[in-house]
Amino acid sequence: AKLNRPEDVAKAVLFALSQPPGCEVRELVVASSEEGSWP
Repeated sequence: AKLNRPEDVAKAVLFALSQPPGCEVRELVVASSEEGSWP
């Protein structure tokens, strides 16, 4: 499996955590663009 760079995953997590009050990211899937198991 091809993994994402840790710094790219960290950016996605920071995006989810930096939303304003009242806005929730309830699910976040971070996958390589080459991941075949995702539609």
